[in-house]
Amino acid sequence: MSDYAVSPLGMRGAVLGQLLAGEVRVAVLCRTSTEDLQDPRQSVLRQVHNVKDVLPKAWMIVAYFYDVESGRMELDQRGRKTGYGRFNIPLPRDGGIGDLLAEAGQRKRRFDVVICESISIVARRAFEGLSIERDLERADVPLFAANEPITLDGSQAQRILLRGINRSVAEYEAVNTGEQSWGGLCAHTRDGFNIGKPPHGYKAKVYRHPNSVKADKGHTKSRLEPDGARGETVTQIALWRYHENLGYGTIADRLNADLTKYPPPVPPGETRARGAWSKTSVYEILKNPKYTGYMVYNKRATRSRGGKVNDPMLWVWSAEPVHEPLIPKWMYDELAARRQAKRGSRDGNAPNTHPKTRRSYVLRGMVFHSCDRRMYGNHRHGSQYYMCNPASNNRGRPNKHVGHEKAAYIREDEILGVLPRPSVQPAPARAVRGRSRQYR
Repeated sequence: MSDYAVSPLGMRGAVLGQLLAGEVRVAVLCRTSTEDLQDPRQSVLRQVHNVKDVLPKAWMIVAYFYDVESGRMELDQRGRKTGYGRFNIPLPRDGGIGDLLAEAGQRKRRFDVVICESISIVARRAFEGLSIERDLERADVPLFAANEPITLDGSQAQRILLRGINRSVAEYEAVNTGEQSWGGLCAHTRDGFNIGKPPHGYKAKVYRHPNSVKADKGHTKSRLEPDGARGETVTQIALWRYHENLGYGTIADRLNADLTKYPPPVPPGETRARGAWSKTSVYEILKNPKYTGYMVYNKRATRSRGGKVNDPMLWVWSAEPVHEPLIPKWMYDELAARRQAKRGSRDGNAPNTHPKTRRSYVLRGMVFHSCDRRMYGNHRHGSQYYMCNPASNNRGRPNKHVGHEKAAYIREDEILGVLPRPSVQPAPARAVRGRSRQYR
């Protein structure tokens, strides 16, 4: 057989001959899910034990590669976790999946084959599993599984079929478990029970688990209830925002003036705690729908999109209020509608303190076009203007302003000319509307 003849295993003849000739060096590949799903220490030890039970006599383990991570992660994200050190696993670790693939591509690698307990250990999704197998195949490193026959002869087609079945079963189990878990979390939410840490202003009221078996094991569920001064602070923030139309920075300054009366939020992990309010903490409170009395889940894509906020259409709501609201639902909806219009606007009309600011606008943030968009300042031909031009920030989105003129504008001195004198205070927000004109 030539060096490039295909063996029953898909290996080159020289590689097959080397494996049949003598001692085979084995690298064991292990993976275990995060600690909230299983015990990583016991899982890794079990996998190694099952691999040793099926090794041929002339095969010797020379390296251990293992990770504590989800098998559904993208391949470029695999092998980066460092939490394995917390579990006191009594095995030398030669690296993770990334280190295994890197060494497999070297000419002086320490191992000849890779063995895992089952193909689901490599990856829970077929694409990632096939990609890893393909990388090992290109390096002439066979991948075996302890729950499949470990032979160097026989029908390759049968082994491909068995490997494909096992891979499909692994992906099915992962998807099915995810769907069942999702359904349980949605039912949990619709029943009004909280998931995760209670938001600032609420505390958890613990209930006995309705499942008697889980209750006997000490499992509980919790609902939300107002948390004294913290709950009153949340309501005060909403009132300032709604009635006085204050910005997040102004609200934070008011809260920080009396931290005893307005206790600041405490994030998970004491090292992140600032001991004061910020614009971000005020913003996070005003956009959290749980303060309306409804229980809401799936606001963020914690795993699939790195914690980004999901479209509100994907949020899961309880059918009716299930705990005492700190912000009325109608007020929350109104504040959410205002948020986009006020985006980027500062409170007051004092000059911008940014060193590159060249001019200021007296009515900044208080002039609205008839399309309900806040008009922005523009200096043109020696005069101050307020403009509305939705096309510039509407690229790639559905056109929300069909029929809107290309650019609507109005001069600042024309608006000031109709304001009461001698007062130079601008009219209340939305009281002044821009007149639409087409640029020539």
